[in-house]
Amino acid sequence: MPYIKFKNNQARKRWWLGDDGIQLVTSWRRNGITLNEIRDRIGIAQGTFDVWRQESKELDDALMLTDDLVDGMVEGSLFKRAMGYDYEEETYTIDETGRKVLTRVVKKHVPADVKAIAMWLYNRRQDFWRSQQAALPESDDDIIDVKNVLVQIEEIAENA
Repeated sequence: MPYIKFKNNQARKRWWLGDDGIQLVTSWRRNGITLNEIRDRIGIAQGTFDVWRQESKELDDALMLTDDLVDGMVEGSLFKRAMGYDYEEETYTIDETGRKVLTRVVKKHVPADVKAIAMWLYNRRQDFWRSQQAALPESDDDIIDVKNVLVQIEEIAENA
C-alpha cells in the first residue's frame, strides 16, 4: 500500500524525486528498510523503480545508504572529532564586476573533544572505560567487614 496517495503518476514521481521524497527515502534506508519495502511504500512497479533510479542520482544515492554505512560514517565523524582536526576557512568578497573572489585562506584547528573521546572509549573499550561504578556489596555484613578492616588498618598505623 502506498505511503502517500497521489492524483496521478506525474505527481507521484515529482514528489518522490523532490527534496521531501528523497529525504524520506534516505531516512527509511538509514532505518534498515529494504529496497522492495520502499518500492511498495512509494507504490510503483519494479520497472518504474529502476527507471527512477537511473533518472535521479539523488534517489539512487539515497537508496545506496545502509544502516551499516551510516553507522560507519557517524563513527568516522566521532573519531575525527575525538582526535581533533585541521581545516581551511576561506573568505570571499565580491569584486567590482560582481564576481566572487577568494581573498583569504586561514588554516584553523579544532581540538580533540573530551566528550567524543569518552563516548568512543565507553563504547569501544568497555572493559577498561565503564561509565558505571562497581556495584556496592549486596549485604550489610560485607560493609561491616570492610569497616572492620579499615579500623584494623588505622590501629596498625597509629601503633607504628
